[in-house]
Amino acid sequence: MGVKGIVFYLLVILLSACAGDFGHKVVGDNLTVYFTDRNDEKLAENIALFWKENQLIAADKQDLQLVRLKETVQLRMIANVPENVKNMSFEERKLLSELEQQIQANMDEESLQLVICNSKFEPIYIPTE
Repeated sequence: MGVKGIVFYLLVILLSACAGDFGHKVVGDNLTVYFTDRNDEKLAENIALFWKENQLIAADKQDLQLVRLKETVQLRMIANVPENVKNMSFEERKLLSELEQQIQANMDEESLQLVICNSKFEPIYIPTE
């Protein structure tokens, strides 16, 4: 694993946390992918598989949430320390954008947008904005 891989893994750890009941869910290992629209169950399963295949599942519990809006699908990730999100380095922000692009390509979901959230899945940072 190169430097980029190590930074990426540390970033995933930064963005792992636990949450309450936030809709329907797909569970595997330490990862739970919640989804608010029942039609997104297959997408949630594919995201869970993507996380596993790309070794993004951390030792601590991680929660993600899919939220379908009018023209986008948000993949919400909980930050362990929300107040540190605004201090992310350029490299960390770039890695989040790259992760978003990889997920879009693998899920064939161009409108997918990563969103960093607090423990209640309330958005605090959108990397592509």
